[in-house]
Amino acid sequence: MENTIYALDIGTRKVMGVLLSWREGQPRVLDAEVAEHRTRAMAAGQIQDVAGVAAVVRQVTQALSQRSGLRLEKAALAVAGRNLKTIAGRATALFSPGRELRAEDVERSVLEALDAGLQAIEPGSESAASRLQCVGYAVSRTIVDGEPMSQPVGQWAERLETEVIATFLPRRVLDGLFGVLAQAGLQADGVTLEPIAALQAVIPEELKRFHLALVDIGAGTSDIAIVKNGRIESFGMVPCAGDFLTEALSDLYLIDFNTSEQAKRLLSARPFVEVEDIFHRPRRIDSQEALAALAPALAELAGRIAGPLKELSGGAAPKAVVCVGGGGLVPGFESALAQALGIPWSHVGLKSPKIAAGLSPMVERLGPQSATPLGIGLVARQGRTLSFCKLKLNGAPVYVLEMGRPLTVLSALVGAGIPPIEIYGRPGPARTFTLNGQLRALKGSLGQGCRVRVNGAAASLESPVREEDEIVFEAAIAGVEGSGTVGEVLEEFVREIQINGSSMKVYPKARLNGQAAGLGDSIPDRAQLEWESWPSLGEVLAGLENWRGPDWRGGAVRINDMDAGLDAVPQAGDRVELSGGAPSGRLVETGPASVPAEIGPLPAFFNPPKPPAAAGAAESASLQVMVNGRPVVFTPGRDARVMLVDLFRHISVRPDPGKRLRLLLNGEEANFTSPLHDGAEVRVYFE
Repeated sequence: MENTIYALDIGTRKVMGVLLSWREGQPRVLDAEVAEHRTRAMAAGQIQDVAGVAAVVRQVTQALSQRSGLRLEKAALAVAGRNLKTIAGRATALFSPGRELRAEDVERSVLEALDAGLQAIEPGSESAASRLQCVGYAVSRTIVDGEPMSQPVGQWAERLETEVIATFLPRRVLDGLFGVLAQAGLQADGVTLEPIAALQAVIPEELKRFHLALVDIGAGTSDIAIVKNGRIESFGMVPCAGDFLTEALSDLYLIDFNTSEQAKRLLSARPFVEVEDIFHRPRRIDSQEALAALAPALAELAGRIAGPLKELSGGAAPKAVVCVGGGGLVPGFESALAQALGIPWSHVGLKSPKIAAGLSPMVERLGPQSATPLGIGLVARQGRTLSFCKLKLNGAPVYVLEMGRPLTVLSALVGAGIPPIEIYGRPGPARTFTLNGQLRALKGSLGQGCRVRVNGAAASLESPVREEDEIVFEAAIAGVEGSGTVGEVLEEFVREIQINGSSMKVYPKARLNGQAAGLGDSIPDRAQLEWESWPSLGEVLAGLENWRGPDWRGGAVRINDMDAGLDAVPQAGDRVELSGGAPSGRLVETGPASVPAEIGPLPAFFNPPKPPAAAGAAESASLQVMVNGRPVVFTPGRDARVMLVDLFRHISVRPDPGKRLRLLLNGEEANFTSPLHDGAEVRVYFE
């Protein structure tokens, strides 16, 4: 059967199978078989009952196989051109900082452009990829950093833009066809489009330069293809065809649908047609009278076809209209269509395949309705069909288009409708914010790519696959949303200083969305972060935890070998030296260890209790103050008086850069050297 092709045309009303062979390069029809659907297993060209259609296909195949003696295992098919969807998609990838583009970067950008095109078909839908099969695509333009680039791989770039044009078919259409073939014991020997097949059969190449319309009038639908300048310009479909006339005849004579269909076919062949109406009474229909009565229905059908035909043709009627298919065989249809289009009646006509294809005399018997199956065979012979590879994906059978290049795991996943985000993983969304008015971004993580096994072995996206291979696919894991804290963002502005030989980082004071911010505060999306000033040395020292050096309160302070005060603002690289001063007192009574004292939004902790004062100490010599609502008792030294700064020997305060340290003594603003008296109330907090 190497030189023989079995072509199948599965229509709304009937199935036609044709066996073609070639001798010295010329096609010839060996045999043909036509069988009607026993039920309405198809509607408007769409398969409704897979088992019902498969039964008719099996019947046609067996008849041809028995007569020819050939074992028919494969069949070439066609799908309606109206199912085609052509889209344009665009994707942009950013690389910060710029880097060399890899092949996977370009592949991913192409897939994202295809996905963007699918989203344009149904905005907001993530199911388009699972319902549409890509049957061809081309990269129309690649732009690297604003410059068109034919070979982006290896280029250094920060921005990659990809534009594609792609054609899709509804997956359910292909699944229906493949399901019918499987139940009929056949495999697909290539798939083409019905208008392409019909054009191949009835219009020679030299005539395709004309502005022509091909109308394939079937039972349930009329398919339209516009040809101009040697190529197909557009496809369309009208959900109205021969069945519309059958129903009109049924209404006129009160006969059932099947009887009306048989009578319609005989109107042009016999002067009278004998039928039985719904009351089982015999009737004799005059063919000429019936055709006259059908004239309004013919005019309406022609009008329904003429409107979309003009739209597809750019708003004007074409030079000529070529009609094929059995639905247009009713006398008067051609003149009705010419009148509806406003063109001469001689520019509309039915055409049989024999004129263009040089086929055997059997074609004359088959008539215009054989154009599509014969064209399917001719296109298959030329190798211009869509070839599909059958695979198993996670246990389910899938048919993946082979587009003229080796099939890989990646192309199989894309062909099976797996969206790019499940292959590569959706990058985590970034958080954007402004820092002193300049736009910044906290990038999300890239996520983890998918995992794939082919026939049980670990595989990559570039691994080749073949017919009947089994792919196990685990979807990629999406990246995590970008995040960051105030401290992490301000790290680039940190001033490093040394205090008594130990390194320390000093952060600027910051405000987040107008409020004082702490280093650990998370930055929300679209936030406004500002830093204005730097903390004083006193504020820095007040925030030190677990300080083990000399007591700096009341002692000497030197910065870069020069005397300084606690109000000095440290600069990057400063060397701070602290030396202890005279003891300012000792703690004799505190609350329990690690009891938080409320200091603004941050806690401060009192030190553990000290031993009680030595016996004989004068009670009147002690001094008690309230710090954030808790008592602290001092016994003054011999020469020193108690100042507010002495409190920091006994409490630990974590500084909060971006917020200002506030000291209140008896409700009034105070400073580190403010003297303390018995009964004083002190508040220490940040704002």
